[in-house]
Amino acid sequence: MPDTTDIPDSPASAHLADLQRRILDGDTSITGEQVASARADLEVEELRAAGEDARRQAAEEADQEQRRTDAIEALQKHAATGLDDARTAYSQIVEGIDVLQSALAAWNAQRSRLTAAARAAGIAPREYEDLHPIRRPIDEWVQFALDESGGRVPIAGTRSGGFPIARTHQLHTTADRQRLNNALG
Repeated sequence: MPDTTDIPDSPASAHLADLQRRILDGDTSITGEQVASARADLEVEELRAAGEDARRQAAEEADQEQRRTDAIEALQKHAATGLDDARTAYSQIVEGIDVLQSALAAWNAQRSRLTAAARAAGIAPREYEDLHPIRRPIDEWVQFALDESGGRVPIAGTRSGGFPIARTHQLHTTADRQRLNNALG
């Protein structure tokens, strides 16, 4: 039977208490049927209150279960699709590294052709000997990019955009440039 202390001053509780007090005070007009009826009314009232509490608790539990279900679905969706942008960015990085390696190889090949043409044009090696091939490992280039993307201080030897470049080299005289242009045709 439900606890009657949860139903303070309920009509059924007040009626039963009144009957009990009157009996204790000597009222002989109160019958057992009246007391039994008051107890039955109180029991019905307690059952209704217990039913209301059970429905409220069931609703709270259903609401909590729905929140759990929603959270699990959101986590599962995030696990399935939450990294799509990261996957795309990673693919772009891989593609960028391939492009960078190709560009560096092309630069080195062109450097070799140009220095050979400069030699053939009679330009003294001292004029271009500090124009070395780029042999920096790709992981260092990637680290440069990571450093810059993280907002760190640009590294030495970088300029606009922080691209780590070899020193800007120029042939020192107009005659040297002219001989190179002639040799390249």
